[in-house]
Amino acid sequence: MRKDFSRLPGEHIITWLLRCWDNGASSLELEGREAKQLGSLSREGGINKAIGKKAQALSLWRQLLSSVRERYPFSEDDSTPSSYANSLAVIDWKSEEAPAVDEVAGRLRQYEESLSSSLVLAVEKLSQDVQQLKEDISYSPPAQTRISAVRKDEKPYALFTDGSCCIVGKHRRWKAAVWSPTRRVAEAAEGQGESSQFAEVKAIQLALDLAESEKWPTLYLYTETWMVANALWGWLQQWKRNNWQRRGKPIWAAPLWQDIAARLEKLVVKVHHVDAHVPKSRAAEEHQNNQQVDQAAKIEVAQVDLDWQRKGELFIARWAHDTSGHQGRDATYRWARDRGVDLTMDAISQVIHQCETCTAMKHAKWLKPVWCGGRWLKYKYGEAWQIDYITLPQTHQGKHYVLTMVEATTGWLETYPVPHATARNTILALEKQVLW
Repeated sequence: MRKDFSRLPGEHIITWLLRCWDNGASSLELEGREAKQLGSLSREGGINKAIGKKAQALSLWRQLLSSVRERYPFSEDDSTPSSYANSLAVIDWKSEEAPAVDEVAGRLRQYEESLSSSLVLAVEKLSQDVQQLKEDISYSPPAQTRISAVRKDEKPYALFTDGSCCIVGKHRRWKAAVWSPTRRVAEAAEGQGESSQFAEVKAIQLALDLAESEKWPTLYLYTETWMVANALWGWLQQWKRNNWQRRGKPIWAAPLWQDIAARLEKLVVKVHHVDAHVPKSRAAEEHQNNQQVDQAAKIEVAQVDLDWQRKGELFIARWAHDTSGHQGRDATYRWARDRGVDLTMDAISQVIHQCETCTAMKHAKWLKPVWCGGRWLKYKYGEAWQIDYITLPQTHQGKHYVLTMVEATTGWLETYPVPHATARNTILALEKQVLW
């Protein structure tokens, strides 16, 4: 609650009071003790001291106005800031009711000439923000239209559009498609790079090309993408008025939208939104046509591309499994994810299943030897080793552990410093100190 009614750094008192009204300060009843517990709301000591002076329960709006009036009473004293004196002196209430926002705004307009230039600029900026907010609200996404079937008179001039994108091998490919429900044929365009949203916009251009080439009187466009529907329903006009910018930044794919906007001035286009992926039990005619264009927009991937993609994924999974110290499936997945590598559980499982080191460790036979006379029986020299890690202070070379290896039959000791106590470092130490 304190966050909603606290004055922002550099915010003028008039703007702060109106924002508190909008946040519901008039409907919040507080006693004086409760109001004081809110702390520093105005960022000004004189106003904060006056908040909560009255013990009876009052609305927070009335308490804020009382504290501001007490801090800046109406007088001709030079110590009173002229920025607030003339305007705040008239903000009062009649009887027991707080003034309405319209009344306060009207009184502020009467004294606008007496306000300082900085406050006038703040009020003008607030007015511009409100106007921008009204424009955004006026172009909010319209309600979804429910269509039972494509009308017969619209069917010859109806087109369904869709676009898709996927990574094939090392490159990203996109495909845009349109489907005619009367001709039962589809037309498509493909390219490299970009995204699925780019393909959706290219599909609109493809539909306009077809309608213009055959000189259709009207194009009935069906799409499952709200972004495309909202753009054609009204966003284009707003972008055009704002010089193809939004909040000071160029809109995405501005050249494509500019081309579409210029062509819409010469052709009447009616846009309908279609729900995607509707179950067959509830699928109407337009949903079936949408499934057709969805199939037409799918990118065909050759088997050789799939093979190379699978090989690349297995190569990265094998690297992650070896580097992480031949850990299990879940541990390898977490290790790769923490380093920004996206792997599938299937690829990791296949790599672990084919790993010779993991197979040898899994099928090793652990026999319980017999200790007799200070040595292990049933073993020949070099067949049995006892290994363990000892934690030591980190050296300047980054070594933090020492691997100790004791030959079971003779008690011979070998040591090997390592930075981390992992299975990979254990295998490397055995290879360097024992096997070779």
